[in-house]
Amino acid sequence: MIKRGLSACLAAVVFTAVLACTDDVPHQGNEVAQANNESFENAETVDQPAEPRDQQPAHTGLQSRYDAVADSLASLPTDSLIELLRSVEGELQWQGVVVGDFIGDKSVLFALIQRKDSVLVPLAECLDRTDPVATTWRGQELLLGHMCLVVLNSIVYYEHTDELGDLSGNWDGYVGVHSSIEEMRAAKAAWKKVIEEGRYNTL
Repeated sequence: MIKRGLSACLAAVVFTAVLACTDDVPHQGNEVAQANNESFENAETVDQPAEPRDQQPAHTGLQSRYDAVADSLASLPTDSLIELLRSVEGELQWQGVVVGDFIGDKSVLFALIQRKDSVLVPLAECLDRTDPVATTWRGQELLLGHMCLVVLNSIVYYEHTDELGDLSGNWDGYVGVHSSIEEMRAAKAAWKKVIEEGRYNTL
């Protein structure tokens, strides 16, 4: 039932997004003049005229709709949101380690990110989950553990240091969507220890 509800919600986001993008296309002829007149009449002051419709960022309305959907997911338990990551369709680009690398509907990811420290342990526990997901990376099928890693990396980060206090890349928690399940298991243990000891930094 949760998956069906999410699918309907995501479909609504896509539909309204199309309308938003269509609404940003400049009108022709008299419609342009009418829009400009309305903007002038509705301006509160001469010094702060309404921003022309054709200069407003097209992504602004779409992002607000994503945020609204994320808010509607706020009442779901964290475990349920993590399960919903399996059905999130999209593609990870670049290194694929943060939400900024994700192209698709970020609603569920945002809902988890908004919970901040309270979801760190569940996300770390999820890192070795082998459930297949709908998100891909460079055509490669991913696992639920990879998606949990993306969300975790979008909330906190950890800088490992050696015995001399110098930064070191030799830490099991430094993994990515290209990592094997064995590496993800090691990352799970490494992250759980860091979270338990509170040695992470919040983004």
